[in-house]
Amino acid sequence: MKKYIDFLKKLLLLLLSIIVTLNLLSLYQNGGFFNFYFLEKLNVHNILLWITIFITLILWFFLIYTDRYVWIFLIGTFIVFVSTPMLHFNKKALINYYHVYLLHYLKDNDKEENRYVMERFSCLGDQIIAHAGGEVNGYTYTDSLEALENAYHNGIRLMELDLQKTKDGKIVAVHDWEKWKENVGFMKKGKPTLKEFNSYRIKGEFTPLDMEKINKWFNSHPDAILITDKINSPKAIYREFIDKKRVRMELFSVEAVIKAIDLGITPMPSWNTVLRKLTYPKRFLKSLNIEYVVVPYKTYKKNIVFFHKLSNTSKIYLFGNYHSPIEPNYFYGRYVDDTLLENICR
Repeated sequence: MKKYIDFLKKLLLLLLSIIVTLNLLSLYQNGGFFNFYFLEKLNVHNILLWITIFITLILWFFLIYTDRYVWIFLIGTFIVFVSTPMLHFNKKALINYYHVYLLHYLKDNDKEENRYVMERFSCLGDQIIAHAGGEVNGYTYTDSLEALENAYHNGIRLMELDLQKTKDGKIVAVHDWEKWKENVGFMKKGKPTLKEFNSYRIKGEFTPLDMEKINKWFNSHPDAILITDKINSPKAIYREFIDKKRVRMELFSVEAVIKAIDLGITPMPSWNTVLRKLTYPKRFLKSLNIEYVVVPYKTYKKNIVFFHKLSNTSKIYLFGNYHSPIEPNYFYGRYVDDTLLENICR
């Protein structure tokens, strides 16, 4: 009998050791240790992980020093063993593990640190994005035809448009419906139909953009690239836009990012709504070869060291500092309102 008890003890000790290791790894990757996300990540999930580790270590300790109550320890081990995957494997974690941990286990490597941080910001190529089409006649957030023309004339080739659906399900360029109503004098409740949307001029002077006009403009400007915001459906853009190779989508969920890649559309994951919530953001980017990331300016400034390390994986575009002059050597690209580059580039 003693032989079976010794074997069971060794098996339980092995299982408990595995459980502790898994939980410690999860805490490390999820910000549960002392890094710059520690306080922010001190949530119920991580507290439960710490409790599970503590209970597991108690079981492990007593198993070493006693031969009694082995069956009680077996039950305790079973409980923590079952609780561990419950703490790890939600839908988001499964996607993350599948794409990153199981298929592409990649160690973070900072030997190429700052690969995508420019030594001198040149304001050329794909470093500048015209936010909502860019400023036109002193107005921002117009998402209008005139804004695109003005930005293109000033040398910008990356054009961001906020895309949303009308009441009848048609994609149009609009930042938010309440502001649009205020700008055009639309008095009805809810969203307009496509016909109603096209019947108003923004601020009384700018041409609204539906997908037909957007496609026509990009067809006549073959070196321009569409950057989308608001819309989180790669399938809709794949179906509606003229050239999937000339569109980059800011996306707001892991599922949307993966769908975009499947369709051959270039994703630009949002830091706030996608990467910040992942256990392995850097490995996620590496495993899927994601080239672009969209990060709020305030978040970047608070965690510059971390994002400089992230820059060896992807090109970081900042938003939220639309009017401030370009600061050299601290990120790859940014969104701007003023598309007259001599006003923002040092």
